[in-house]
Amino acid sequence: MKMILRVSVLILALFAAMNSAAYIDVNGTRYAACHDCETDEDFRAFAEAHYNEFNGPPVTVVVDGDNSFWLNKGTIVPGIIKQVRRNITRTVDRSNPSEPVHTITISYDLEPVSQASLDLYNDYIAELNAQVNQGVPTILAKNLGALDITVNGAVWLNNTDFMSDYAAAIESQVSNVMATSAFNPFFFVDKPIIARFNTTDNYSVEVFQKDGQWFHLFTWATGSQALMDTQGNFIETSFYYDKTSVCSTKITISFCREAQGNSSLIHVIDTLEEQQEQNLENPDNKGARRCRVDNCGYP
Repeated sequence: MKMILRVSVLILALFAAMNSAAYIDVNGTRYAACHDCETDEDFRAFAEAHYNEFNGPPVTVVVDGDNSFWLNKGTIVPGIIKQVRRNITRTVDRSNPSEPVHTITISYDLEPVSQASLDLYNDYIAELNAQVNQGVPTILAKNLGALDITVNGAVWLNNTDFMSDYAAAIESQVSNVMATSAFNPFFFVDKPIIARFNTTDNYSVEVFQKDGQWFHLFTWATGSQALMDTQGNFIETSFYYDKTSVCSTKITISFCREAQGNSSLIHVIDTLEEQQEQNLENPDNKGARRCRVDNCGYP
């Protein structure tokens, strides 16, 4: 009875949180993160709820783990990773030839994780640890993985139609990157795909994908730390970090922007100051120190 209640509560929690959840489909497999999964039944329930909510391929690779890894020392230990397959069985009872009974049974079964997925996951953990060993706290290391793409002929300055002009090219270039063997989906199991590219007029643009569309994250001029929105206005900074924000990291600086509503606020986190003050205990207290945009040393 306790197990039934636990699974029921888990499913309810999953449905409540899924609208903001990220996942990625690659080569017939869905990769997603479950932050509350512990038992095999949890992973099965997560995969079933995820499929019912979002549909998708029959195979789901689920990993556990916090979406911020709020640590400033030590190593990242790989979490639990499970592969769940949605199986459909069709049977026909012909005991009454005039009225055959068709039955469809759907099950969500655990199976060994493919070696390809295990290799990608191990590479992902190794990359995070490499960043941590270089002094980048894991809250920022986890936000690595923006895709570097090329958008030929992109012009930023005075182009108020920038996103509509280049959305198709961005989608095409990102698809090309995702088709390569070097692409690692685990960087995007619990955050949107982020892509960055340079324009012909010496600006760098970062965009993110949400609900199948591309949105502007921020832009900066080459050699400048000042971040701009789509109208070329400098983006105001706020004074906290929210783990639901979309973050992009360069060196020891992380810029985070609220994905909901394409907020006009940028949350700036300077990890060197964070480490010096040892102020990384709780990601939910929104108490991270920031640096000013014009003195962050970015990029």
